[in-house]
Amino acid sequence: MCKCLLVLYLQFYNEQEAKKYSQNSRMIEIQTQMSERAVELLSLPEDQPCYLLDVGCGSGLSGDYLSEAGHYWVGVDISTAMLGIKCCIKSGK
Repeated sequence: MCKCLLVLYLQFYNEQEAKKYSQNSRMIEIQTQMSERAVELLSLPEDQPCYLLDVGCGSGLSGDYLSEAGHYWVGVDISTAMLGIKCCIKSGK
């Protein structure tokens, strides 16, 4: 990613925008559908949990689906605002 796009991305996903994204019902629906499809394409065994890496996890919307499906996951994202938003939403901040 070129430096100018990286700066724009980090500026856009500030704490306020990250919170709006993470609480948007349409975004939650889209992330859930994409996560379902990704797990399907991976052909993971249905009878055992897997440990997955979510690169570009944002606020963890896809991770929510992975956890509900019985898997373990760890995520990384370049936006600290997106990474921190899940804790704020759960704590009501």
